[in-house]
Amino acid sequence: MMKRCILLMMLMASMWPCGAQALEKVYTPKQGAPERKAICDVMRKYVRSMHGMDRKKAFLWKIETLKVQGNYACFEAHAVNPDGSAFSDANSMIGDFQQLTFLRKNRDGWWVVADLTRTDVPSPEELKHIRGTFPGDVPTVLIPDYWRKKLR
Repeated sequence: MMKRCILLMMLMASMWPCGAQALEKVYTPKQGAPERKAICDVMRKYVRSMHGMDRKKAFLWKIETLKVQGNYACFEAHAVNPDGSAFSDANSMIGDFQQLTFLRKNRDGWWVVADLTRTDVPSPEELKHIRGTFPGDVPTVLIPDYWRKKLR
C-alpha cells in the first residue's frame, strides 16, 4: 500500500507543470489595456526590423486573434493604416498577409519567440525546420488548429 501511495505521489509530482499550465486561464487583453498595447508595440517594432521599414510609416494592427496564457501570447493580425484602410508600403509586403506570431513575456516585457507568418503552405523542408525551432513550451491551446496538426 505504501509503495502505491509513493508511486502515485511521484506520478502526480511529475505531471504538476503540465497541470499548472492547463489551469492558467486563456484570455484576450481588452482594447486599451497596457498588455495589449505592449504586445502591439513589440509587434510593430519586430515587423519594422524584419522588413526594413521606415519608423515614420505609421500603421495599426487589425487583430484577428490575441490570446494570452501565462507568459505566452499568440498574435494574429494584419497591418492597416491609422484610418483603417488597407496598408501598403513600397519596401514591404506586410499589408498583404496576416501576421502569426508567438510571444513570451519575461521581466523585460514581451518578445517574439516564433513567427509562422507565411504567404504559402510550408514545404516539407520548411516544416521540418519549423518543427525543430518552434518552442516546445508554448501552450498548445494558443496554437491555431492548422499549425497544431502541422507541428506534431
